[in-house]
Amino acid sequence: VVSKSVRAAYLMYKSSLLEAVPNFFHTTMRKILNEEVALKFMSEVGNSQCPFPNIIEGVDGITDTINLQDLFLRSEPYGDLLSKAMGIIEERFLRGDGTNLPGINSVVASLTKSQSGVEGQFLFPGDMFNITTENITKPWSYLLDKVELRAFNMTIQNLDTLTPPLSFLEAIKSNILSNRANFGSVRFGMNLLLALEGETSPLNMRNEIELSIIVPSSSFVLDILADIQTKSFLEFPLGDVTNLHCWLATVVPSSIQQRFQRGEGENPHLALSAFMASFTEIIVDAQCISCTSPGGQALPVILDILEEAGVWSALRLHA
Repeated sequence: VVSKSVRAAYLMYKSSLLEAVPNFFHTTMRKILNEEVALKFMSEVGNSQCPFPNIIEGVDGITDTINLQDLFLRSEPYGDLLSKAMGIIEERFLRGDGTNLPGINSVVASLTKSQSGVEGQFLFPGDMFNITTENITKPWSYLLDKVELRAFNMTIQNLDTLTPPLSFLEAIKSNILSNRANFGSVRFGMNLLLALEGETSPLNMRNEIELSIIVPSSSFVLDILADIQTKSFLEFPLGDVTNLHCWLATVVPSSIQQRFQRGEGENPHLALSAFMASFTEIIVDAQCISCTSPGGQALPVILDILEEAGVWSALRLHA
């Protein structure tokens, strides 16, 4: 019952949804990450400062920025340590030979198994949200005493299906590092509960369903713009290589707004310059775990009749 209902609703909006995905990631999601996540993090005192003051005192190097292509791809003028390291990473983790998936999948499998107990799966137990109300206003109060809407136990499966071409910190410009990932079939799942309660209400129901969203193939591109001070980078203490605050301190100083928000005639010094995603297909399904909706047995028959009559195809053409 629920499966056919979800499938019917999805078919009506499938084309529009697939077309909207790239623009959603490049505009809405990029804006959220730049302004809401990064801006708030950088706004906290100390988050963009290194514990060692000598790293940020050298004002003479403030306008001299690292050429990331020289740093990651060439041996001059910064030496070949990073370029060799990136070559090893690409060879061991990013390349596939046509029969084997890239080595990064074994890393993903190990990380996900340590979190969820299953290779390739992230598990987020507990509630994503839980909305319960017993203060029902009229006229619904005559029919209902309580309404509960809950989403819980989200999973992301098959994350260890990365396929070439892949890139990690690829210097495509002097101040832009590009990252690209392609996934095989990835499944998103969660449990949903809708409960309507009333002592003598005909609307009484308690439906728990498992919602699945399967993406057979997907691609993601994330480009990071970073203007890094040459002096701060060359004087970076190796003991703090894992200290994110020290790395943030190497970025060309500016106000928080300038760093994360693009204004007229100015460029940010640290931001996501591109965030793109594309899905070849999205398959939505749902299965009842425990459903008590009265009269539900007739719904599949009605949906089948509409599908056979071509109603969903006609609606898709006009969506």
